Amino acid sequence: MDAAQDDVFIDEISFPATDGYRLTGTLFLPRGAKRRAILINSATAVPRKIYRGFASYLAHRGCAVLTYDYRGIGDSRQPAPVGNNQPKSLVGFTASMSDWAALDVTAAVRWMRERYNTLPLAMSATPSAARRWG
Repeated sequence: MDAAQDDVFIDEISFPATDGYRLTGTLFLPRGAKRRAILINSATAVPRKIYRGFASYLAHRGCAVLTYDYRGIGDSRQPAPVGNNQPKSLVGFTASMSDWAALDVTAAVRWMRERYNTLPLAMSATPSAARRWG
């Protein structure tokens, strides 16, 4: 752990999407008081690890931050039917941006609200999700 993250607790988690599909995320928590909750929804097909530095920065400043991979992306890919290897691409995977917004983002918002219901919740949003909660 580098010096900038010394006061940040980082935990790998998983939670079910609205339809039960297992999503994987990373929770970044300040070691002190939490002032707000922030949900980082990735850009289209971008793994959550891209946002690690930004999430740590926010947690360092008192925010509970969740990053997660949409279904079929990063660690939210299901294992191949044979062996433990994950597929390398979304070829043949049936998920759409609407699925990501309606099933994955909705579940991530619910997960954050259940845990941090006394904190203001901010989030980055995909265009579909922004329309849904706008």
